[in-house]
Amino acid sequence: MLDDLLFDAYIPPVFYFSVYVSGFLGETSFTEVSGLDYTIATEALSEGGSEATYQVPKSASPVTYSDLVLKRGIASSASQLGLWCINCTQNLTSNSIKSKDITVTLLNPDGLPVRVWYFTQAYPVKWSVDSFNSTENKLAIETITLKHGGFTRIL
Repeated sequence: MLDDLLFDAYIPPVFYFSVYVSGFLGETSFTEVSGLDYTIATEALSEGGSEATYQVPKSASPVTYSDLVLKRGIASSASQLGLWCINCTQNLTSNSIKSKDITVTLLNPDGLPVRVWYFTQAYPVKWSVDSFNSTENKLAIETITLKHGGFTRIL
């Protein structure tokens, strides 16, 4: 009971996290991860009273997920994740993009998981590099944007 209270009082910082792409070892260093959100579509019901009532529409999936966006310093040409992105663009005509499952883990100061999100059937839809600017002294960052089949918080 006391452990639960102490855990609930702890608000983890956002700078200590890891990313694991299924089948790719050693590709867990990213500077930023975004897209950990979803939206549930609802429709207001017209009923009397002071409280609003909502329902989930019966049409297509009522839950929409944002793209998962991973940022990191430009990786080597041997990067498995980079080669997967390239391979996906080269296989567009054969409709054979191979998806991967991705795990994003928020860590505590001891490196232990605080929260874990599991993304299914992810595949790259955009790859980009930040603009180059001779008046700035910053890292060259590549951004990989992934569509996915949804995510589940498992911790």
